Amino acid sequence: MRTLGFVTLYHPDAALTASNLRTYLPWVDRLVVWDNTPGANDNRRCLDALLADEAEKLIWMENGQNLGIARGLNYALHKVLDGDFDMLLMMDQDSNWPDCGSFMQAVARLHGTDATIAAFTPNVSGLEPKTTDIADKDFFITSGTVLTREAIRGIAPVDETFAIDALDNECSIAIREKGFRIVCLTRHVLNHHIGNRKYSKILHIGTPDYNAARTYGMSRNHIILIRKRKKSLPFRKKMYFIKEYIIYKLIRILLVEGDKGHRLQMLIKGIRDGLAYKIR
Repeated sequence: MRTLGFVTLYHPDAALTASNLRTYLPWVDRLVVWDNTPGANDNRRCLDALLADEAEKLIWMENGQNLGIARGLNYALHKVLDGDFDMLLMMDQDSNWPDCGSFMQAVARLHGTDATIAAFTPNVSGLEPKTTDIADKDFFITSGTVLTREAIRGIAPVDETFAIDALDNECSIAIREKGFRIVCLTRHVLNHHIGNRKYSKILHIGTPDYNAARTYGMSRNHIILIRKRKKSLPFRKKMYFIKEYIIYKLIRILLVEGDKGHRLQMLIKGIRDGLAYKIR
């Protein structure tokens, strides 16, 4: 089973990123490194030096600007279909995965026995109950998820409207609409860092503290997703997206986060632009 890996970089800490990549590089045949760091930088030189024994596996795409994740993912999807790869492993620069080897071995076993499974996802940060080894899921996050060639053939290219935010949810829906399953292998834990978590001193409300640009992207893209997938997206999930990315985000801005004025402005702009977006 030949596997292509895909990871996106954005102002990475070279030593930490190299350490993270080492946890899964042995389990991929090639790794697309999609560098969205704006301007000239030393990312390639530093990582090639730190990963000298694995550097021949790296396929560098140095963009010099932030083109988002969706465009890079489309590059990787087409590379799978145009080459002789069977799987795509998607990763994030902040993800550390000592258990990657046993996860990939489990994926290979399951893929050989059940063709209905098109996406395999790990237990992200150990949050999924381990009451069963395999749990069917409606959605996945991109980091740590393996897509089969069959799934890729069904969803490529992905909609680049969702440059970063809501991309994983859009891909999940597209896969399930093709009649495929998404499963979580609950015994295999992925260590994944989400944002710079902050808590309020009074109510202990937590927030990943995403900046104004991400605040805009989250509100805009999830409203577009609700409108685009209005027939296939369950009502409970629509309400979850509205609560999480609009109502709860508003509360977090007011009670926990800094840069309140700018983030409120971008939250409102995201809502407005999401509602005005023409669904194709």
